[in-house]
Amino acid sequence: TQQAACELAGDGIRVNSVAPSYVSTPMTAAMVRAGGSDGDDVNVEDSLAAVSAFKGHVANATDVANAIVFLASPDAAACTGINILVDTGLLTGIGGKVPSL
Repeated sequence: TQQAACELAGDGIRVNSVAPSYVSTPMTAAMVRAGGSDGDDVNVEDSLAAVSAFKGHVANATDVANAIVFLASPDAAACTGINILVDTGLLTGIGGKVPSL
């Protein structure tokens, strides 16, 4: 992202990225269920919410879309070469251990 931003800045082109972590989707649900041991009935929303820094909030497609909309808007005119992490704080470790998949 940063290399492309440097190369294209002279042409007035901004380059940014969005990196979602665990997002509530059918694919994530299947991955979390598969990680359950001994056929445990795994509640996907509870598993993801338990490790979120924002207790009870699980990232969803709208959260990711909002980050993209921001980067495409005039409000982000001064942003280039950045990555927006959409992960409800998972990488901070605030919420606890990230579920293994």
